[in-house]
Amino acid sequence: MAPPAPRSLEEMQLSVVMMRDILLKTMFRKNVDMVSDVAKAICLPVPVT
Repeated sequence: MAPPAPRSLEEMQLSVVMMRDILLKTMFRKNVDMVSDVAKAICLPVPVT
């Protein structure tokens, strides 16, 4: 059974800088620019992304 999806950045316990770096790297490597595509790529809900 998978754990529940986080509902906020605070629940993920990642710093804003770390999340920013993950998002930018994902956007660059996968060539995505829509939030829904980024969220799918990093397996997080859109509100968290």
